[in-house]
Amino acid sequence: MSNRHKWADVIHAFADGKEIQWRWIVGCIDRPWFDFCQVSYAQFDNSAIEWRVKPHKYQDVIDAYVRGETVQWLPVGDNKDWKDLSQGASLDNFDTSFKFRIKPDKYQYLRDAIAEGKTIQYKTDRGWYDVYTKGSYTWEFIYGVEYRIKPKPDITKTGRIYFDDVGNLCWHQVGLPNVKFTFDGETKELKGAEII
Repeated sequence: MSNRHKWADVIHAFADGKEIQWRWIVGCIDRPWFDFCQVSYAQFDNSAIEWRVKPHKYQDVIDAYVRGETVQWLPVGDNKDWKDLSQGASLDNFDTSFKFRIKPDKYQYLRDAIAEGKTIQYKTDRGWYDVYTKGSYTWEFIYGVEYRIKPKPDITKTGRIYFDDVGNLCWHQVGLPNVKFTFDGETKELKGAEII
């Protein structure tokens, strides 16, 4: 039977010089974490307090890197020239003299659109073509190819415009049409009017 303390890993990490944090456990409210001040008394046996090793500033990035995702770095003070961090680089590189991020997926908005059931298209020299993304078919975007979310088709309405006997302008969709209006399928804004 083991008598290992509930917070043994945190206690050992603290003894090794790592920063630790604590928070109150009250009901189901998600309380904030506080850095433990070394001059205060650590109440590891207080059942109303939860302890943890303070996560690294870039913990989510480090976790992504360990999973094999591409991580980028940027020297502090530079705000535009992100560089890929090569796999196999030391995790000690995640210090504060650089900024780090998970490499953004330039096609995320298209992946979200597919999840919403929208149609994606790719461009060729002959025009736009639908991408098959249904069922269990797995498909990846190809860099260098232009993609878009398929726009909704334009809306056309035909009708008859005329002046009535007292000079009021009238519109009817019955009878012989003499005008066709075209509206943008996405914005519903009027794109054109044509006399027919």
